[in-house]
Amino acid sequence: ASWIHTFSSTMLNDLKFSGTYQIRDITHASYNGNWPSKLGLTGVGEESFPVLTPAGYNALGSANVFRAQTNPYWQLLENVNYFHGSHNLKWGFEYRRQVTTDEFDTAPTGNFSFPSQGAALPGNAATGNGYASFLTGFVGSMTLTKPPQFYMRNWAMGAYFQDDWKVSSRLTLNLGVRYDVETGRAANGNEQSSFDLAQINPAAGVPGVITFAGVNGVPNSNFNTDKNNLAPRVGFAWRPFNDDKTVVRGGFGVFYGNPDDMGFNNTAVLGFATQALLSSPDANVTPALYLKNGVTGVTAPGPQDRTSSYGIGGPVDFYQRQRASSYSMQSNLGVQRDVHSFLLSGQYLGNLGRKLTAGNLTLDQILPSRLGQPGTLQALRPFPQFTAVNLDSPNLGSSSYYAFLLRVERHYRNGLQLLFNYTFSKMMDNVNALTDFGGEPGYEDFYNRHLDKAISSLDLTHNVSTSVVYDLPWGPGRRWMSTGLPGKVIGGWELSTLTTIHSGPVYGVTTQTNTCNCFSAGAQRPNIVGDPDLPSGQQSVQRWFNTNAFAQPATFTFGDAGRAIGRSPSAATVDLAMMKNFQATERIRIQFRGELFNSLNRANFGVPAVVLGAPTFGSINAAAAGRVIQLGLKIYF
Repeated sequence: ASWIHTFSSTMLNDLKFSGTYQIRDITHASYNGNWPSKLGLTGVGEESFPVLTPAGYNALGSANVFRAQTNPYWQLLENVNYFHGSHNLKWGFEYRRQVTTDEFDTAPTGNFSFPSQGAALPGNAATGNGYASFLTGFVGSMTLTKPPQFYMRNWAMGAYFQDDWKVSSRLTLNLGVRYDVETGRAANGNEQSSFDLAQINPAAGVPGVITFAGVNGVPNSNFNTDKNNLAPRVGFAWRPFNDDKTVVRGGFGVFYGNPDDMGFNNTAVLGFATQALLSSPDANVTPALYLKNGVTGVTAPGPQDRTSSYGIGGPVDFYQRQRASSYSMQSNLGVQRDVHSFLLSGQYLGNLGRKLTAGNLTLDQILPSRLGQPGTLQALRPFPQFTAVNLDSPNLGSSSYYAFLLRVERHYRNGLQLLFNYTFSKMMDNVNALTDFGGEPGYEDFYNRHLDKAISSLDLTHNVSTSVVYDLPWGPGRRWMSTGLPGKVIGGWELSTLTTIHSGPVYGVTTQTNTCNCFSAGAQRPNIVGDPDLPSGQQSVQRWFNTNAFAQPATFTFGDAGRAIGRSPSAATVDLAMMKNFQATERIRIQFRGELFNSLNRANFGVPAVVLGAPTFGSINAAAAGRVIQLGLKIYF
């Protein structure tokens, strides 16, 4: 709904209210099929088929088997526009409220991993096989998650002021500032938890205690509200010559995002959800359990369990209490020139991201100084009373993006329109994006995060796109055969093409067997012992890079390979379209359209397999779609 009111010839008000109601319902085919009983697996529920994942092989079963979620969302927007002399003043505010009701069974009957070490010779990382471990029932780790339905809510507000000031007929300045604030997540009944890193656990006698919202002074939100979100912005447009053909534009601004870009999930709900994580205590020398023995000790928690000693022997996940909002600092400077029927422009872009939301990060990695000391590996962890201590989607990422954009546009003339774009860019980051091209590993060493800085998996150095639209010059309203029956029959055709060419995304390599034996923050990377790149004449889908250039690191160490060590194949597609309009009557128009996507049927290969020790290491086993032909008919009336 909206209300637009003109107070005077110089002031306009625009008030809007909107709301959405999203429903998400997921039910896996195996749900409520009593599969654990059929398989002889005890100690877990009967909700679905368990997930069984041998190292180096595809998983059997599926996670995320059930979800019932609703997301009511309301937004109120107020904007005022006031003209005063050479100034166009704008100000306004925004209010958003979000509620989530969610029951999300990610792994209600267990997610079991089978490491290659279960069938390996002791101390020999080159031996072993994940499938062999699966056949023996050797489980390296098991996670189980079954939460009840949660009701969570938060709100956000923003306000801004902007002045578009026409300094002269050739210069316009844009000056503005915006302020944003968004609260953390609160839950009905305070059904969420946190973690105190320093408090002594009364049952274990070491630091690390699970805390509960609203109890003993713990706030009822999962993190404190960041109130330091003031965002200045400035821009200009300048015509350096006494004509309208050349314009120079530039600007700088700070833009704040959400404090948690992952959105609301059933995380940090210890003491309210049924959760378990069982891990091998000695880096898969001995198992967490054998499948034949089932799972023991997993029960639904109750109010009597939520004490300072809760959770021992299980996993912990929590949000950082002091959590800053992510933000980016964006800048641009460009020149645009009109030359005859062409519009030419060149532009610099810069974007620095800070405090970006990243994937979960373990805090329970063994300190380097304690590696190799006597005792079980579990006992050497900073919080040995828990099987894992994970920070949920921490805001610790940073990125940098710099690009030059060249754009050539031919205005529609004589039936022809042309648009050409070329981008030359470089992007670096130290965390994986929430969505990327999928070829780069994440964290490796919690205590040495500078190893994670690399070329981003979103980086495409060269990116070209060209589109051409051409109206064939015969038929009604065209240059030739504009009248008569022949013109109506063969006229009205339009041809178009879209060509895209871009560099391949980067990839990184990890090891199938993690010999760090330290409960590392992520997968172990190998040592580089040669040049990973192959000459272009030797590259193939069977061996895209030099697989002999990598070696397994020694025990208790990490490899020296970075997150990005090479590039996947580039991609190029040419799409064609042909369209004809028929004027059937004065009010009815019929359009026939034929399209060829990837018309040249070029094989655009994906990212190579990057797990050292896996059977497919170095090969490419995926590609984008080949040629697709599509025919369509539309009737306009």
